Amino acid sequence: MDRPLYRSIFDDTDDTTGNQPNKLKKGVSKKEIQCKVGRSLWLQINTCVELTQQMRTEDEKFNALLGRLRRGGCTDADYELLQTRVVGGGEVESLNTIDWKQAPMLVFRNELRTLLNNLAVASRSLETNEAV
Repeated sequence: MDRPLYRSIFDDTDDTTGNQPNKLKKGVSKKEIQCKVGRSLWLQINTCVELTQQMRTEDEKFNALLGRLRRGGCTDADYELLQTRVVGGGEVESLNTIDWKQAPMLVFRNELRTLLNNLAVASRSLETNEAV
């Protein structure tokens, strides 16, 4: 390894070249320090681990589908299986049933996840008359 595992972020050399001065200036912001620490941590990563075994599902059909999806080899049967998990219009009378209230929601954005979690906490608080 050409750099120490741990070192001060306030040292006299640049992270990448090791020969450029990088003096700490007055008024360095917390954000700048966090960015420097983050870069330093990132540069320490020298191992990649590929996880090849699905451990979070016990459904063998779905597990096999995930493997084919990962390799880009899905079949028409895989598509049909995924279609059975899509909720369409008119299939659900109310989302206020216990099954839907406790169902995990998968979303792509952290902001939406946070919003849904906050709404769930507020809803639960109203149901139980407990303050949050």
